[in-house]
Amino acid sequence: DLDAVIRVPAGFTANVVTTRELVLNVEFEGSNPMIAERLNTMLERVGPQLMNTLVTANLPTTISNNSASPAVETRVEATYLHSGPEYDTLDYMAPALVGFFVFFFVFLLTSIAFLRERANGTLERLQATPIRAHEIIVGYMLGFLVFGLLQGALTLLYTVFVIDIHYAGNLLNMFIVETLLVGLSVNLGIFLSTFAQNEFQVLQFIPLVVVTQGLLGGVIWQIEDMPNWLQPVSAIMPLTYANDALRRVMINGESLLGVWSDLAILLLFVALVIALSSRTAGRTKI
Repeated sequence: DLDAVIRVPAGFTANVVTTRELVLNVEFEGSNPMIAERLNTMLERVGPQLMNTLVTANLPTTISNNSASPAVETRVEATYLHSGPEYDTLDYMAPALVGFFVFFFVFLLTSIAFLRERANGTLERLQATPIRAHEIIVGYMLGFLVFGLLQGALTLLYTVFVIDIHYAGNLLNMFIVETLLVGLSVNLGIFLSTFAQNEFQVLQFIPLVVVTQGLLGGVIWQIEDMPNWLQPVSAIMPLTYANDALRRVMINGESLLGVWSDLAILLLFVALVIALSSRTAGRTKI
């Protein structure tokens, strides 16, 4: 729960006065490299002030008033619980951006493809058969899921191996989190496309669904930094939990058990959207 811990050994002040050297042993939590970098910069700036205060307060008056008193040296020895000094802002943003782009592209692909299925009359012909509505949705979902997973895999591999983002977790765990996100975006695309009569109307859902998720789902800024009245809105955004799981897996190296609560909530969202899309797609017409 803490961003950093400064460990102060026994005899700290006496050692500083004797050696004229201030060493701050700091352990950063590290899951947000931006916070760790700001704290490290602050400590490096405050360190000399603290050093001069300790030396001046503990030296005899005749020495402390002497302008030729020995020079002092300060340094910060940092360790990290997660990530490390090589992590930067892009490493922190990358997991959320991976989730956002996967969600966006799969939603767009599914929405337009399912709309064309309706426009071509394929869906109406399926409705004339004994196949039930939920079976139609599951069939379409599995078909779109293949292309969604390919997009998710390409996005993840490009981020890790081409952009060379630092990561600590297992790639398979990252892909499993992406799989749930793909399943959600596929079914959300099917559900919302049933309310559109053409592709232009599908595009109008993007500001409402995708951009809102990006702004309030923790992609650009931390949810804790948002106004208090907006934070409960973030709690109903599926991308909030996907981003949290991806960051904890990629930066903290968490296992799937470590992010089980986020995965469980994503599964609930997936089940809810499947139920909604089954009810609407079963009686939709173009």
